[in-house]
Amino acid sequence: MIYLLILFTFGFYDKIRFLQQDLKYFFVAGIIFGIVTLAFTNYFDNFSAGFVSILTILLLIIPPISRIFARKTFKHINLQEKVFLDIHDQLKNFIREFILKDSYLNLRETADPETADLIILSNTSNNIGTVLASYLNTNKKIFLSDEYGVLFPIRKKNARQILQKSLSYASQKMSKVQYYLAIKRIFDFGFLLIFSPFILFLFSITGLAILIFSGKPIIFANFRIGKDFKPFKMYKFRTMKNKSSSLLTQLLQENFSIKLEFQKYNKLKNDPRITPIGKFLRKTSLDEVPQFINVLIGNMNVVGPRPVLIQSINEVVKYKDTVFKFKPGITGLWQVSGRNQTTFARRLEIDAWYVLNWSIFLDLVICFKTVAKIISAEGAY
Repeated sequence: MIYLLILFTFGFYDKIRFLQQDLKYFFVAGIIFGIVTLAFTNYFDNFSAGFVSILTILLLIIPPISRIFARKTFKHINLQEKVFLDIHDQLKNFIREFILKDSYLNLRETADPETADLIILSNTSNNIGTVLASYLNTNKKIFLSDEYGVLFPIRKKNARQILQKSLSYASQKMSKVQYYLAIKRIFDFGFLLIFSPFILFLFSITGLAILIFSGKPIIFANFRIGKDFKPFKMYKFRTMKNKSSSLLTQLLQENFSIKLEFQKYNKLKNDPRITPIGKFLRKTSLDEVPQFINVLIGNMNVVGPRPVLIQSINEVVKYKDTVFKFKPGITGLWQVSGRNQTTFARRLEIDAWYVLNWSIFLDLVICFKTVAKIISAEGAY
């Protein structure tokens, strides 16, 4: 409790900072605490090294969790920061759905810039220099947003440098992609090592159920667009009737509303091709289990952008240098941000944001949120 009160006193719960900054502070503080305390175990027999190690780990994970709790508490007692969005409509909609709804940030929108605590501007606005100068003369917090919704805090003394940084952020971020992919690969191996018994159990039980209730084949494979636009064969449990491709073609030709739905979401909510057991597998996401084979092979990650169908290649070309520099994932930010209720275009925007804001902590959060989504079956069909 004292630990949390100290953090609150020094403003750790009422300021917006980049996640990397928070992690750096907590990681360094936790390591120093661990080293100093472990040193004491050499002099005092009543200290347990194991207990201190566990305590150090807890001190690293408690602050971000307690910060979320504090933000949600502030929300109920009307201590949210008010935000004015001085940006174009497409970016405004993205920030509303994807940033303002994040309880970790504890923000709410206002239409009055005078009462706003925080202003978000677009770095691509034609008159950005003039607009920025007018806002910098106030005491409000100013953030610049790039085309992907990445936010940059800006002040008078660093306005020019931050503006230039925001314009080149995407290219700077993508220059480190090989380093990020190496870390993600280590994360994948650790995940498989820990959960392989459970994954094998699910694989066996689900495969047997499909064989009994739906027949062969058990596994379905089709080609998706992978890293660097290279096609790869992705594995899933079969949830559709055999010869489903010809049935889809027939449906799209005969029903215009179904065609529009498929073009918008890249799937159908009430798909007649899905088998009875297939509906259950999709609802629980068990159809995704064979994709761990792809993770083991190395053409997918546990967490990553959504695997895109080959036939959608013309719709995703503009994301070639962002989304498709990462391997696709079994789960991803798109899945915990609306899942099947999210349009195809919005999924790509979310995936681009994920790539440009990637951190190992973000992947862990997505994993936890995925479990919650699966349990609630929210947005699944």
